[in-house]
This record gives sequence, C-alpha cells and structure tokens, in this order.
Amino acid sequence: MPERVADMRPIALSNVIYRVMAKMITNRMKPLMGNLISESQSAFIPGRLITDNILVAAEVGHYLNRKQCGQVGWSALKLDMSKAYDRMEWSFLQRMMCAMGFDQRWVTLIMHCVTTVRYTIMVNGVAGGQIVPTRGLRQGDPLSPYLFIICAEGLSMLLQKAQLDGVIHGCRVARGAPAVSHLFFADDSLLFFKANIEEAGVIKQCLHQYERLSGQKVNYDKSNICFSRNTQEEIKGEVAAVLGAEIRELFFPIRQRIGSWSKKLLSQAVCTSIERTMNRYWWGSGTERKIHWKAWDKLCIPKKYGGLGFKDLRAFNLAMLGKQAWRFLTNPGTLVARIYKARYYPNTSFVDATIGNCPSFCWRSIMAAHGMVCSGVRRRVGNGQKTLIWGHPWLPDNPSPLVQTRMPQELRHAHVAGLIDQQTNTWDPHILTDLFIPEDVTRILMIPVSPEYEDTWYWKGEMNGIYSVKNAYRQIKGDYVHNPSDFDKWVTMWKLKVPPKWKTFLWRAVCGILPTTDNLIMRRVEIDLLCPMCQGAHENIMHALLECDYSKLVWSMSGLPVTNIHTNSLPTWLMGIFNVLTEEQCGLAVAILYAIWSTRNKAVWDHALPRPTDTWNRAVAAMQAYRRAQPGLPARTLTAVISQATGGVPRCYVDAGFRPDTGEASYGVVLVSQHGSFVAAMNGRLAGAFSATMAEALAYKEALSWLKNRDIMEVDMLTDCMELQNMMRTSHTANYSYLGIILL
Repeated sequence: MPERVADMRPIALSNVIYRVMAKMITNRMKPLMGNLISESQSAFIPGRLITDNILVAAEVGHYLNRKQCGQVGWSALKLDMSKAYDRMEWSFLQRMMCAMGFDQRWVTLIMHCVTTVRYTIMVNGVAGGQIVPTRGLRQGDPLSPYLFIICAEGLSMLLQKAQLDGVIHGCRVARGAPAVSHLFFADDSLLFFKANIEEAGVIKQCLHQYERLSGQKVNYDKSNICFSRNTQEEIKGEVAAVLGAEIRELFFPIRQRIGSWSKKLLSQAVCTSIERTMNRYWWGSGTERKIHWKAWDKLCIPKKYGGLGFKDLRAFNLAMLGKQAWRFLTNPGTLVARIYKARYYPNTSFVDATIGNCPSFCWRSIMAAHGMVCSGVRRRVGNGQKTLIWGHPWLPDNPSPLVQTRMPQELRHAHVAGLIDQQTNTWDPHILTDLFIPEDVTRILMIPVSPEYEDTWYWKGEMNGIYSVKNAYRQIKGDYVHNPSDFDKWVTMWKLKVPPKWKTFLWRAVCGILPTTDNLIMRRVEIDLLCPMCQGAHENIMHALLECDYSKLVWSMSGLPVTNIHTNSLPTWLMGIFNVLTEEQCGLAVAILYAIWSTRNKAVWDHALPRPTDTWNRAVAAMQAYRRAQPGLPARTLTAVISQATGGVPRCYVDAGFRPDTGEASYGVVLVSQHGSFVAAMNGRLAGAFSATMAEALAYKEALSWLKNRDIMEVDMLTDCMELQNMMRTSHTANYSYLGIILL
C-alpha cells in the first residue's frame, strides 16, 4: 500500500474516446519512428526487436569477459532512471518534436493530449481535490512509449556528439564492427566507454545535461558499473567514484552459471526441467505423487492427431532462435547483424557462417538453428544480380532447389543475371540450352523474371515468404503419421460446442487413460476389480460409460439412438455417434458421458449412487446452462468473394487450375452484367506458377489486365481462393516470395 504521494504511480485512467484517438495518432506516427530514432534504441520501433539490443549487449559482455590483455580497459554502465515517465518535462518533449521536424499542428495535437491530464485521489473512498500535473507521461497511454523514446533520443544525441568529438569511445567487439557507445531498451540504458577518469567525466556531463533539460534523474544508488578483465582495481574505483555507481559484475555471473556446460546440455536441461513441471501440473501432482497417464511426447502431438498440442520446448526454442537467424539473413544492415558479421563471418555471408573461435553463448544458440533456417530458405530471383547460379537454392524443389548440371569452374561465381536477356527481360533460351541439362532448363523457365526487384531470400513454408515460428516448429517436428484404423474424428471432437473439461475427459476416454479399475491395476494400484456402480462385472471404460446396467438406464432416458451401435471399442462407438447424431445431439451425448463418469466417481469416493434420473437431469441441466452462457454466434461462412458485390456494376468470376506433378496451370474468367447475364469470357495457360495459390494470383492478374483492355474500370472481382483473399485484404504484402511480387 502506498504511504506517500511519491509511492503512487498514476496510470492511464482515460476514457474510451481518448483511447481511440490516441491509438489512431500512434498508428500514424509509428512508420516515421524508424527514420527518426537512432539504431541504439530497439524497443517499440517497427522493424526492430528489443532482443536485437539484448544480443548486442550479450556480445559486448562476452568481449569484456574475454579481454584480459591490453592497457586500455572498458566500462559498461547500467543506468536506472528514477520514475522515468513521471519526470518527463513537457517543454522538453515539445522542443524535441520540433527539432525532429514534426509539423507545428502535429506538435500542438500531441501536446494537447499530454497536457490535459487531471488526477483525483480517493481518500477513504471519498474523492479528494483535483491534481493538475505540470510534467510527466501517463503510463498505459498508447502514445507514452513513443513520446518517451523521442525524448530519450536527446540523450542519444549527446552521446553521439561526444563520440564524434572523440572525447568518448564506443566499444568494438571485433575489427570492422560498429562502435557501440550506448544501447537503449525503452526506459533502460546501457553505456559503454573506456575505463578512465576523462571519459567517465564526459559521461557524467552528458547525463547531467540530459537531466537538466528533460527533468529526468539518474538513480545512481541503483545504477551499476562493470569493467573488462584487464582493468586495474585502482582505475575501477576511480571511475566508479566519478559516476557514483556501485561496482557490480553484470555479465560475469552468466559465465559462472554456465560453467563448463555446453550449450546443448544447458538448454536441454532447462527445457526438460520446465517440461517436467508442466507435466506434473497437468496431471494434478500436489504433495503426493500422481499417475502420469500419458508420456509428455504424446501430449506434444497436435490435437488433430490425438495429442493435446503442448509444445516440445526444445523444438520451440530452436524455432524461436531461427527467427533471429532469419533476421541476420534478410536484414544484414541492422546494428546487431553488422556486429555479429564483423565478429564471426566477416568475409562471407550468414549462409556460410561457422561457430568460429571462442564464440559467445548467444552465437552458439543462433548457430543451433543455422542449419534449419538455411535448409528452409530459397532465393527469389528478381533481376538475378545477387543470386549465384551454382551455390544458391533458387530453383523449384523438384528434385532439389540447386542446379543439377555440373558446374564449370570458370562459372563458379556466375550470377543468374547472366541467363536473362536484358533486352526482353526474359530467359535467354540459347544460353540455357548451352549450359544446362533439359531438366534444369524446364525448371528455370518456370521462374518469372522481375527485373524491377532485387533478389532476396524467402521462407518456402509460408505464402508471403516471411519466416514464422509456427511453420518452423512444424518443420522441426516433421509430419505426424496417423494410423487410419485409429480414431479419426479428433477435429470433430475438439470442435464440439461443449465445456473444455468435457472435451478433455472425452480425449482421455478415447485414449483409454481414464482411471478405471482395469487401468489402475495395470499401474499396480491395489483396488477392487468390480464396477463401483453395479458391483456385477469387471470395470473398464466401455463398461463404465456404456455397458453398465446403471449407464444403460441413463442412456435409455436420453432417447438417443446409441444402442444401434454395436462395438467393444469406445473410439469406434464415438465415431459412429459423430456420423449418426446431429451436432446438438452429440453435445448432449458428451454431457451424458461426463455425468455418468461423475456419478461413478461419487460412488467410488462417497459410496453413494444417485438415481439414474438424477444423473440424466444433471446432464441436461449442465448442457442447458452451458448453452445459455454461450450465446449462439452466427456460423462463420467461408465466403469466396474478394470484395463484396455492391450492385450496379458487372461481376467478374476468376478461377485457376494447377497440377502439382507437372507444374502446369490454366485459368478461366467469366464476366457477367449487373443483372447476371453473360457478357464475355476468356481462358488460357499460366506460366511461372509454383502452387495453386500462385496460379490463382496469376489468374487474378490476367483478369485485371483483360478488364483494363476492355475499358472496364468498375467491377466486382470474385474468386474461390480463401488464401488469396486473406493476403489481398492484409494492409501490407511483403515481396519476399514470388506471390508477394504478383500481389504488389
């Protein structure tokens, strides 16, 4: 509980209208931030990740830890700003926005949002007087993070000027690497400089000037400083005394914690520990040991194949690391990519990078995903000037994305641009037939030439060509083999409109892992074999839920035609239920199964067996209560219309066909009037289609060209391709893949 006013932290107690307006202003300002804010700030900037600066800080920390020789030591100062948001001066924010070139009307609008704040404090439930602040940014306001970053850029400019003047020096982790003098993580800061009194004094002056202008205050009691190994103890004390910060080893505990563990063992141990904790929690382990009815790897199988869809943390971690590797490959101009390139692969590309000598823990982790990322990327040919004919995977994957023709040594560094006729911007057939075998010629001719675009990498598993953790995880885990003789209605079961715990119960019943007496005895639990409800037969899942005399009475009250399904297997019985009953009846059947199982458990633990009518009434009441709590949503219809028909304009229907075995594609277009009468039609073959979606996109493009030639500018376009519809409705389509180029 706050005892003083200083202990209170005002939050964004704003109304809905302001929230909507602030969000709109924020969305308009976001695209500009990347060009205004220096690369030392990685938080909240579109196209940047806060993990970028974390990787840079870790690499600099590794460098400080390794540096044992040399007369010049290095310092790393971690700053703690006291109430960073609450102390920001409004006049400083206004001057910073004007200095960055924002229009005066925009600055006035932003300042109006910031300065119209009023607070009222409740004292013993009674509203006190109104407080009118004169500075500070509201935490929770959508605008506040971006406004704070603009103000923090003032400190960045001071440090950059000092670095340009040569009075401080940034840390270089390798020859050719960018000098890093500061890193910002939203309102956290990390400064690097040489360990001497002169540079420490300059840092102190920059911080003091920033405090005076912005109203910020550095909390030196919570700020820490560390040094490279070659820094003398006397110098450490002098530098720390100048800055007033406590000496603490920021990076070294990481090394001590890792010790002699290898990267593989450490991550495997951590992942295994977390998975064990999740497994114990799922099976309800408390003070006493519980039975784990299914192995963890079985639970990690997707739901549609009979598992519960838990993540294999080792594979998921690898997919997450692959995202950073993908950024190194596709964004080599970022600060983190340039630093790691200078340190580990200065003379080659990321594709050919190796672990190298004395690597950091972060680089080892990224390299663990190197093979997975490099095997999943392909080159998208634009003008062909940056793609090697031999060495880059740029052909369709049949049988391999690499050229199969033997490479002449004199063409080892030849680029794809040499195969393109620069006059016609098409493949040169004479060069192709002279250099390549017929199979390669056929595959090359399938690739569209786009001279207006540069070559780039794309992720083959996604339509837009952008790496995704979800798709990478699927590739790491591979395809799941499903036995057709087993239960094959998993998707239907998980989509039932019943409470989630009923679905989990049904999953356990289908998997045969309910704690019936036969299952408990197989797990060496001493228990009576007889059914606790009828006391007349051995209990198993089929007996407890369907064949017991008590269960039969409950089912007879339901009126459901379940007695017509004769089988000794619950999965088979359930598949029959899904085929015979309606969706509403299936939900009622699941409610009855769950009610019977609850009654069975009551007979085991309370030694009481309610009447069958009570069990039936409880099942019906539970189902009705769930339906009342879940108001019926309108059924989601998979519309095939790219833009809804507006009426009064012609309609154009577009469709395409694609044969994966041969790569052949064709299309058809039908134009009808606003009244539905036939107007015209066309069809033809498509070249350069790698997939059905790409064929649909090419057909859509051909239809638009055809309509333009007929001087038809207003028309409703309709297609049956949902993937194409979703991609065209997105606000921005990346041009990483060939499909992205078509849609641009």
